[in-house]
Amino acid sequence: MALPKLTCNAELAPKVVLLTVLLALVICGVLTLDSTRLEALLTWMEEEPVQGSILFVVLYTVAVTVLFPGSILALAAGAVFGVVLGSLLVWLGTVLGQTLAFLIGRYLLRELVVDYTLKKYPSWAAVDTAVSREGWKLITLLRLSPIVPWNMLNYALSVTGVAFWQYWVSSAVAVMPWNVTFAYFGSLAHTMADVIDGNSGPGTRTSVLFLIISGVMLAIAVTYTTVIAK
Repeated sequence: MALPKLTCNAELAPKVVLLTVLLALVICGVLTLDSTRLEALLTWMEEEPVQGSILFVVLYTVAVTVLFPGSILALAAGAVFGVVLGSLLVWLGTVLGQTLAFLIGRYLLRELVVDYTLKKYPSWAAVDTAVSREGWKLITLLRLSPIVPWNMLNYALSVTGVAFWQYWVSSAVAVMPWNVTFAYFGSLAHTMADVIDGNSGPGTRTSVLFLIISGVMLAIAVTYTTVIAK
């Protein structure tokens, strides 16, 4: 009886270590990155564009992986690096982060999430089948709807049967419009404090337009998923 137990522990060890690292990153970020330090960091990135660009991509990748809201950093990228370079850096960080999150979800959390989902939602198998068959279409629709939390979506899709390449390509392409949009609004900020305080985002009319577009895309995705699942 002891041998299987040791084997099980050996299999769980890498997962426990990785989960611990992710949790440590979240706690570290919450405790160290207050508004003053974040503003100082963004100012340094602006003064040192080469090193700042590399660090930004790394931080954005980690942020996406640990479910930190990406819109704040996307706005900051526009303010620090401008629309063109800022959009590119946000896109790189997004693609790397969502790829890492997908791989973690598929190979670290897949069994746990699948077991929980099937028990709580017995019809999930049909939805999983639909995503597996029409993955890139559904992923594109969901990515185009900011109402759906992008970072959570990475993990949710990782436990479906969608092929990795479908997930990667459709996600990488579909996030581009919103990456550019947030970087553009960030470039309109007068100071770094505007970005941190949320004063550089879209106005009321633009926000309403975003909600309408998001709602339409989400409705199409839900309807399409329901039809395919049948």
